[in-house]
Amino acid sequence: MTKHKTGTREEWLATRLELLKAEKELMQRSDELARRRQELPWFRIDREYHFETEEGKASLADLFRGRSQLLVYHFMYGPDYKAGCPSCSAIADGFNGIAVHLANHDLMLWAISRAPLATLKAYKRRMGWGFPWASSQDTDFNFDFEVAFTQEQQRSGNIVHNYRKAVFELAQAWKAAGGKDVALGGGANVAQQYLAAGLIDELEIHIVPLFLGSGVRLFDNFDGPNVKLESIRTIAGPGVAHLKYRVLK
Repeated sequence: MTKHKTGTREEWLATRLELLKAEKELMQRSDELARRRQELPWFRIDREYHFETEEGKASLADLFRGRSQLLVYHFMYGPDYKAGCPSCSAIADGFNGIAVHLANHDLMLWAISRAPLATLKAYKRRMGWGFPWASSQDTDFNFDFEVAFTQEQQRSGNIVHNYRKAVFELAQAWKAAGGKDVALGGGANVAQQYLAAGLIDELEIHIVPLFLGSGVRLFDNFDGPNVKLESIRTIAGPGVAHLKYRVLK
């Protein structure tokens, strides 16, 4: 039996009006952030990048296709992935509906991934997508824009995440927490970065069924130091398993 709060229609309406006010404030803040994002300074890209597309080789300038604006979605699909990132796939499901409208408003949308073009085309057919998708397999495009990391970067922990070094972000979190424990959330790629830097003491893994793709295995292509784990807790629930490990150092 649910324990959700109940009340009268009048109580619901009063609470809903309070929520509406908060929603309006959030929308105004979102509009302000969008304006500030549009005012970010531009910088020149001097490096030449060449991509594989269904129409053949293309430069970064070619991807504009006559528009003045280019919107790139860095789709997580590495050269050795068996399928595309499930979260990216869920987001990309909406691209078919908006790509044509963006193009009609002087903005070209592309997804770009490091997997070979043949792999991307096969996954695109499987998912029923029609938006343009380019392979950057033979370029440093993803590395230059800090959405992919070399094995050496992973070993050293010298990784930029959200425009700042990952270690710096953790140091700021520790400072804000006043020396208390800090929890980091993320998938395999995030965990690998901090494991490689030796900054994780305990690791929690939640295993659930996947409807899209095959996910990213935690230690696939992990070239950091050898990590030894000690099991602390295992909880099995309906459709999910919660595992907790201590990282032995």
